[in-house]
Amino acid sequence: MSATLLSLYWKETGFEDWEIGWMAASFSSAAILSRWGLGKGMERWGRRPFLVAGAAMLHFPPLAYPFMGDRFDLWILARLIQGFGLGIYITAILTWVADISPPEKIGQMQGVFGVSGLLGAAAGPFAFEKIYLNFGFQHMFHWLFATGVACWMLACTLPETRVKQDELPQSVSPELRVGDHLATVVVSIPFGWVVGTIISFIAPFTKTLHMEKVGLYFSGFAVASVAVRVFAGPLIDKLSINSLVVGSGSMMAGCSLAIGSLVYAPSPGLLLIAATFNGIGHGFLFPGLSSYIVKRSEPRKRGAGLALFTASFDGGILLGGLCSGYISQGYGYPTAFIASALLMLCSLPAFVVINRRKLAQESQVNR
Repeated sequence: MSATLLSLYWKETGFEDWEIGWMAASFSSAAILSRWGLGKGMERWGRRPFLVAGAAMLHFPPLAYPFMGDRFDLWILARLIQGFGLGIYITAILTWVADISPPEKIGQMQGVFGVSGLLGAAAGPFAFEKIYLNFGFQHMFHWLFATGVACWMLACTLPETRVKQDELPQSVSPELRVGDHLATVVVSIPFGWVVGTIISFIAPFTKTLHMEKVGLYFSGFAVASVAVRVFAGPLIDKLSINSLVVGSGSMMAGCSLAIGSLVYAPSPGLLLIAATFNGIGHGFLFPGLSSYIVKRSEPRKRGAGLALFTASFDGGILLGGLCSGYISQGYGYPTAFIASALLMLCSLPAFVVINRRKLAQESQVNR
């Protein structure tokens, strides 16, 4: 999440908003492509090789950041490598957590696991914003690499997990189909779009308002999201998926609307309200959708199912970063945030309708 500050560096280096959008999109597109065949790979070779390789690809490129300057092509290459690393690592670690979780607590365990990432999401932007403000971007890049190496070393300590032999199906079943999880895909893309818009443009937007408070925003987001996962984690498995998605998706839309409204009332209070909406929405929506995928997939298809979900989410991040770059270039940052909120709101009834139809079809087949 410290990479949210890269947009500030790119802006100061002279890149246009559309170029920033492309650099954000390269990261997300690589994350999507990395899922191709990843489920089968984890089924064959286990989770650990992908954990270690993905963490290395994600965390080592900042070593080259100080030497890349205004080279658009080099930044695209670095972000492509990191995007591949993120896609591989996140899918592998989510599958790893699902492997070790009791079936009745998959959503709760996914939420609790997410706390670790959220603590980093809070500490990273806050700490690195202080570093670049006091010492400059070069020092920030050095610390990014140092902390990344530490993360990679921790990933190397995780033991292997595999699907137990008695959980494998006795007969050959068809491969995972997108149509089986269409409702999840429909809502995951706008969800990622909101996240991609925020990651790519909250820093330059708040700077135009003379509010260098990115660290404050992500700290508030992390506190709210951690609170949801720690104190309300069991609700992820108890609430109906339709209620969970509509409620948490509305919170994500509210966050984006609140950020866009900063142009009218640029205050830390409104920024914290937006962060709280994001934290609550993300805290329920991401583990809720990932656990829903796991529960609706055979054990041997967990990896493929989670790859589909995370690829859809990253696809939304790609589109959010890319399209919002052009929207902000032509119509301003507030319009980009409002557009992402409207897209999120439109996806919620679509999710409910598609999900109900799918469950009705499955019920008829079972009868």
